Parts: sequence; structure tokens; C-alpha cells
Amino acid sequence: MCEKPLLKASVSRGNHYDFSDVFYRTKDLFADSTFLIGNLETPLAGEAAGYTQRLYSFNSPDRIAQNLKDAGFDLLSTANNHCLDRGIPGLRRTLNILDSIGIAHTGTWNSAQERKEAAYLTAGDGTTIAVIAYTYGTNYAVNHNKLSLEEEAMINLLHPYDEPVYDAVAGNGAVKATGRMKNYLKRVLSEEVKIEIKRMLSMDYNNPREDNYLDINTAKDYIERLRNDILSAKTKSDFLFFYPHIGGQFNCNPGSFTKYVIENALEFGVDAIIASHPHIIQKAENINDVPCFYSVGNYSISPSSVYLLHENLPDYGLAVHFYIEKKMIRTTFSILKMVETRTKNLTVYSVEEYAERLNRQDEIDTVKRNIKRIYRTVTGKELHENDDILRREYGFS
Repeated sequence: MCEKPLLKASVSRGNHYDFSDVFYRTKDLFADSTFLIGNLETPLAGEAAGYTQRLYSFNSPDRIAQNLKDAGFDLLSTANNHCLDRGIPGLRRTLNILDSIGIAHTGTWNSAQERKEAAYLTAGDGTTIAVIAYTYGTNYAVNHNKLSLEEEAMINLLHPYDEPVYDAVAGNGAVKATGRMKNYLKRVLSEEVKIEIKRMLSMDYNNPREDNYLDINTAKDYIERLRNDILSAKTKSDFLFFYPHIGGQFNCNPGSFTKYVIENALEFGVDAIIASHPHIIQKAENINDVPCFYSVGNYSISPSSVYLLHENLPDYGLAVHFYIEKKMIRTTFSILKMVETRTKNLTVYSVEEYAERLNRQDEIDTVKRNIKRIYRTVTGKELHENDDILRREYGFS
């Protein structure tokens, strides 16, 4: 992601942008990867379309794509809720920019006719992996971009784009704005300022979302398209990775819609599932030898963004490693830490390297506590004091 704090920090004289500081500390971590895959959660719609100014509506400079290329990324999913933040023109321009610098992509297309069931990557030994990316929606409640049937076919959707997303909102117990205060905040202030005021007044400024809205009747045609994509891609590849953008934001637990999608994907025969959207790390499971990560959290998000709920560690994320050996997948993961400078520039570290840069024992102890908590969340197991807590990679089985 490239939010307002990072966007502002990355501009130099003459409106030149550079995001290389974000990615260079993980380049060594990914250096041995045959393929590096990520989720591009922003359009590249061009300066004329307006770079990010509002919460929840993004547009980033083209330079970030080149910086991702330089960091080693081979393929990016463009199927996420921000793909239409600058409409269909922004969606198309994003794909054209990625094409121009040689980054493969999947999940959205320039036209319905160009749509393919998956993106394919072939290693030097001839092993071919397929990557299928889908999204729960397109932020319709925010951007109000209506789609024709032709345009809807350009996006891999898991249910109708204009259907409700969240069944309920889980409160955090803070004081709620009511009456005149609520009406005033809604009428005259930006989302960002409203949140800042609410935080200062100990009001309820954001809540974990629960993705429990599930209408099987409206989802079935979309799930059937996913099924056809998976079955087709399996005939053309050795391994199939499913990359869904689903889940309740800042929620520690997968909701019923997430479970429904993942259960179907498993039934259709995927080899691994790596999900995102909650912006925090959720559990992972090995289901019938299929590694399933319900949410890998973030790779780059600005910790100073006002809407974040910090109690569930949004400034941490997972890099999941799949080792394909003798037609089997062995899975590990690294834990990443996003660190902001005082000027809001951002750098992503592995926790091992980040801890090495700390001087104070209390800071190191805090990182260790967070790692133990994340490890418990992901694996359901405990890291003890006599374990090697600060690792480059953690086992998963």
C-alpha cells in the first residue's frame, strides 16, 4: 500500500517520487526466491487522476511499480477492493504500467476478452505454477463506480460488487459520537480529521469488521467461475496457488464468507491459499496438506495512518515461503516489521534484522513479545524463552 504519509514522504523536488527505501531491506530475504508475488493494493492511474488525498481511496505514482520491480517482484495481484479507486480507466492504466516494466499480473484485465483463468510462471526446471487472484469487492460503498456486465467481467469477483460486505461491526467499547456532534462531524470534516477528533475525545473511531455477510444464492455464479478457473488452470500447471482478497478488516478471526470461499477453493483442488485484506495477521492451517493462510497482514502500510487499530499489530506482516521439492510443498514464513521515520518514510524489515538495530532492551523485549504472539496466532503453538525467537524463517506444518 502507498498511503498519504508515505506518499508525502517519498516526494522530492520537482515532484519526483522514490519508494526504494520501503523495499530494500527485504531484498536479501527474497533474493533466493524463484518467483516473488505480492498484492498491489493501489491503482496507478496517473497524476492527472489525482494521487491519494482521501482515506480509503488510493492512487500512487508509477515510480512505485519500478521500485517493486527493482525489489524483485515477478507477479502482482491487482484483484482487491482498491482496483476501482480511479474507475475503469485507472484499472486499465495500472495494467499497462505493469506491462511496460515487465511485471506480470492477474485478477483484473483490460477487457473481458483478455481475461485468463490464471497467471502462469515456469521455473528453470520446467515446474509451472498457476496463480489465481480474486477479490470480495471493489469499494463500491466508497467510490460508487457502477459496472456494466462487460466491465464486471474484467474483475475476478467473489460476489456481486454492489452487494453488502460486512454483516456486522464489532465495537471496541469506546464512547460513541451521538446527536449534534455526530451530525457535525459527518457534515463538515474530512474522514481523517473526524477520526483524529474522535481519537482525542476517546470516541469509537474504528472497529474490526466481521465478514459474516453470506448470500450463497448471489455468490454461487461467482464461485462457479472460480471453480472453472481452478479446474482449467490445474490442467496447465504443476501447482496452483489461490490468492483471495477477503476478510474482515482488523478482525482476528476469519468470518463465514472467508470460510465459505476457502472451503470451496480447497474442494476445487488448490495447492495453497494465501489471503489478504484484514490488515492484520490471522491464523494459518494445514488442511489435508494444503497450507492455508487466512490473512498475511501487511507488507507495507504506514503505521501513522489514523484509522489503524494498533492493538492487533497492523505494522507486522508475513512473507510466506513455498519450497517446491519432489512434487511436494514445504512451507515456512518470515515475520516482517514496518518502521516509520519521523518524516513518515517507511522501511520494511525482517524481525531478525529489525531487532538487531535496536539498542534498548525494553524495545527488544517488546518485539519478542509481539513475535511470540504472532507465532501463536499463525501456528497455534508457543515460542518459549529458550527458543530462538528472532528468526529469519519460522517453520509451518
